[in-house]
Amino acid sequence: MYISTDPQLTNLSFQPPAARRSRRPPATAVPLSERAVRAVELDAAFPRTPPPPESPEPPEPPAGWETPTPLTEPGVAPPFPIDTLPRIMQAMATAAATSFQVPTAMTGALAIAAVDVAMGGRFSVHVWGDWHEPCQLYVVPVCESGTRKTDTFKAMIQGPIMAAEEQSLRSVFS
Repeated sequence: MYISTDPQLTNLSFQPPAARRSRRPPATAVPLSERAVRAVELDAAFPRTPPPPESPEPPEPPAGWETPTPLTEPGVAPPFPIDTLPRIMQAMATAAATSFQVPTAMTGALAIAAVDVAMGGRFSVHVWGDWHEPCQLYVVPVCESGTRKTDTFKAMIQGPIMAAEEQSLRSVFS
């Protein structure tokens, strides 16, 4: 199949660059594949529309909603709600933040991540029909280099989780 039925264009074929440079016809010409022809036909049938022009001002939020914070402007994050954590997690996060001299937001988020690791795979959300999704939390502390992320991570997640796994193994094998 060729793109056009015009007799002058029925010999359309792919020619390697070397064959195009020489004035001789190529020894073997590869006709356009059906797939390439269909792609050209579809491209012609559905012309691309230009993207809508960007509005200079964002739309107003619905009534009762706060105005969203633009992602393009630097801002100050609200304080981490450490007081909403259970008391044991509050104590652990506060003590680790004081010990490592890091923000309580980092230790609080890592405390929540440690609980998520401990519960790993025990809960799922029924979305629809037979579609179930596991409850998973992804926590990524983002700080400058040398701000004790690794030490805090080890103290808040690796240490307690490894200790719990070790205790679990001891109870199984003793």
